[in-house]
Amino acid sequence: MGGTLYTSRDSRLAIPNGCPAWPPTRKVHIIVATGGSVTVRAAQRVTASIPIVGLSDDLVGEGVASLARPGSNTTGVSIFAAELNTKRLELLAEMVPAARRIAALAQSKSDPSLARVAAAARERSMELEVFEAQGLDRLADALRAVSTARIDAVNVLASAILHNGRRTVMDHLAASRLPAIYQWPEYAAEGGLMGYGPTQASIARLVAEQVDRVLRGARPAELPVVQPTTFTLAINVKTARALGLTVPPSLRTRADEVIE
Repeated sequence: MGGTLYTSRDSRLAIPNGCPAWPPTRKVHIIVATGGSVTVRAAQRVTASIPIVGLSDDLVGEGVASLARPGSNTTGVSIFAAELNTKRLELLAEMVPAARRIAALAQSKSDPSLARVAAAARERSMELEVFEAQGLDRLADALRAVSTARIDAVNVLASAILHNGRRTVMDHLAASRLPAIYQWPEYAAEGGLMGYGPTQASIARLVAEQVDRVLRGARPAELPVVQPTTFTLAINVKTARALGLTVPPSLRTRADEVIE
C-alpha cells in the first residue's frame, strides 16, 4: 500500500517510499498514509496540524494517546498485528504439525509482535528464527537465507514491504517447497498456501470511512481509531497438494474460503 496526499481539488501527490513531497503545491485538507508506520511517521514529521488518517499495525505505537481518543492530528485504522501474527503461527502449526523450525519473515527484527510470536512458538515446542527484509532490495537475500536454514514453514508477518513484494515471496517459497501463511486472505487466491486476517477490501472501506468523517468535520484528536472486526481464513488446497500437504479436516471446516 502506498500513501496519498488528498488536496482541496482532489488531486493526489504520491508519497514515494513513505516520504511525502513537501511543501505541497496546493492547500492540503487531509493526508492519507496507508503504507504502515513508515508513511504515518513521515506524515507526522511534516505536520502537526493537517489531519492524518493512517493505516498501521499499531497506531498507539505511532503516538496517538489512545484508540478511543487519539489526542492529536492522527487517527485512522489500526490492525491487530501482534494478535494476528500469533494466530497465524497457530494456524501454520495446525497445517504443518511436523514443523519444528519456523521462520518469521519480518520487515524488521524490532517488530514488536515478534516477542508474542516467539512465545507462542515455545508453547508448541517450536523454534522460531527471524529473518529480516528491511526493503524490497533486501528481500531476495532474506529469502535465500530462509531457504538454506533448515526451516519447516514460514510465517510471513504483517508488513507493507512484504505485501508489495508478495509475488517474489510466494514464488521463492513455492520453489523452495516451504509452506507459508500470509497476512491477507487474498494471497491464497494468488497461489499462497494460507492467508488469515481482515480482507484488503474491508480495510480499504474502514480507511475511506475515516477519511469521510474527517472531511465532514470530525476532529482527528476526538475521532476514535477503528479496528477490523471480521477475519477471514483462506486456504489454497492446490498449493497444499503441491507441497505434499493434506489440509486437516479441522482447518478445512473452519476456513471461510477453500480454493480447490
